[in-house]
Amino acid sequence: MKKLIAVFGLTVLVAASAAACASSHTSKIQDQAATQQASLEAAMQTGEAGGAWDKVPDPTTDPEIIISVYVPAAGGEGLDKQMDSVPVMEDDTLLGKLKELGAVPQDVAFVSYSEEATGETEAAGPGVSAGEQTAGKAGTLTVSGLKEPDRRTVAAIVNTYIENKGLETLTLISDGTTLADKEVYEGKYKTIK
Repeated sequence: MKKLIAVFGLTVLVAASAAACASSHTSKIQDQAATQQASLEAAMQTGEAGGAWDKVPDPTTDPEIIISVYVPAAGGEGLDKQMDSVPVMEDDTLLGKLKELGAVPQDVAFVSYSEEATGETEAAGPGVSAGEQTAGKAGTLTVSGLKEPDRRTVAAIVNTYIENKGLETLTLISDGTTLADKEVYEGKYKTIK
């Protein structure tokens, strides 16, 4: 009987101890929530952006288009793929980004860009009804001032245009010389020399 009373007493003591700790922890959480709420209200009144708790995109900025840009990697081998954004996608936007990131010399100028259907179709991707087909496209980019580019520079231009414009092939012409004729996406871009 004494053991039963001792076990019961010990159980009551542990339960009381746990309850005291829980109420202390709950009070700390409530204090933190109140502090965050006060910070949020202050930020909303002053119009300032908050911290990690403020995850809402700024509705006053224009939406950006996310693009992939291929640039020659340091060390003389391969390409690096970089993500960037542009406010609008014009025909010369990608060439401008390639120049900005150093993949193409600054004196290269945009002349024209065109697309034509290849006549081939393929199954459409996610979000499209089953059985629906999309037409393939071939692009032609004409520039001036791109003289004797190395293989990595040509691959950077081709991969950037094919990926962002949804092309199957790209023909690259500079000053009347065809540098790439119906070139396809280079999947092994990290090992191009």
